[in-house]
Amino acid sequence: MDQVTIELDHEHTERPMIQNTAALFGRDVFRENYGEFIKAFPDIGLKLHLGADRMIEAYRQKWAKARESIFHEVPGHTHRDQALMYAAYSLYYDLLSNLDEFTEKTSFVNICKRTGANAWQGSKLKASDMIEKAGKALGASQIGFAEVNPLYLYVRKDKEYPPEMKYVIVILTEWSPEGIKRADTAIGTMANRVQAFREQNAVWGLRNFIRGLGYREEVFAAPWPAYGVSSGLGEIGRMNRLVSPIYRAAVNVYCLVTDLPLAVDKPIDFGLQEFCKRCKKCAKTCPVGAVSMADEPTWKTKGIWNVPGKKVYYENGVLCGEYQFKQDTSCSICLGACPWTKQDITVLHKISKAMSAKFPWAAKFMVFMDDLFGYGTTKEPKKLEAWWKMDLPPLGINTMRRH
Repeated sequence: MDQVTIELDHEHTERPMIQNTAALFGRDVFRENYGEFIKAFPDIGLKLHLGADRMIEAYRQKWAKARESIFHEVPGHTHRDQALMYAAYSLYYDLLSNLDEFTEKTSFVNICKRTGANAWQGSKLKASDMIEKAGKALGASQIGFAEVNPLYLYVRKDKEYPPEMKYVIVILTEWSPEGIKRADTAIGTMANRVQAFREQNAVWGLRNFIRGLGYREEVFAAPWPAYGVSSGLGEIGRMNRLVSPIYRAAVNVYCLVTDLPLAVDKPIDFGLQEFCKRCKKCAKTCPVGAVSMADEPTWKTKGIWNVPGKKVYYENGVLCGEYQFKQDTSCSICLGACPWTKQDITVLHKISKAMSAKFPWAAKFMVFMDDLFGYGTTKEPKKLEAWWKMDLPPLGINTMRRH
């Protein structure tokens, strides 16, 4: 498509402010001195909406629940489940840390500087193909390309990109299917953190690859899902998140900006807007009603954590953020519940997705079949514990099933 599939109003939009997002809370929840830390932390992110006292109380509830779950052997939250979850968290290093300091401790060689070679030269199309091949080899599931849109940049006084830094690389990584089925448990959270580990491998590798080619790169200070949509990796769904027709709703995107000239992609339309009007499964399964149940998308935002100027199903980010913060695990039930989030290794699954993309009336039938066969997330103790008996591929992902 030449345009994204949601309606936009550029005259009434605003550049997003990352300080307002209700999702900004997760990086420091493991501190033992959290009470002191959050009081000194600036009034941004979830603290801006809840205040320090509610954050501290939620933190207390989080760890009380973790202890109770272990001592009562709650399925999905047992001792071994939570130990594995935190093992996965330990793989996660901060992507916003200094790349120069990080690579000084590795074996990275900037081949241009070492050999005196000139910057790599080739067509934009060849460059995009090269970056895609390299990104997937380094751990990404899919790569997309876009150009910088001034409206979709975070408001930052210290960050303005020069004209040549206008190409955006969008890195998509998928979650383990068996992990997302167990969303809102320690196994589900582990699957998310392992995805982040793959994402970081791809991001750090691509950053150094671009440097080795003789070009500049940076972590892109922008709302990444917007560029996931504009680069054709998916559409915005009812949960106001990116949904991929190939890799499901349980995906993460990450963006780099570079001066390496690239051929950009176009948005896609796989029928998601009409599908989401009829489905509502993600909204029905949200434990706190944070996902909109409206029959139609709207221009009206729910709060300052939403960015105006687009017609979507705005979510209540504060309800979502506070619920997750109180849990001994993260959530993501809405992503796991989405009918597009299933294994697609059978002909029946492929047919059902094709029908849903081409015939909007098939959405309810797909949801009916989804429920009938028990797809989506599960709370059944036996199914939660069954994960430990499965013979899963490395990282829980069969990367060849769509080859």
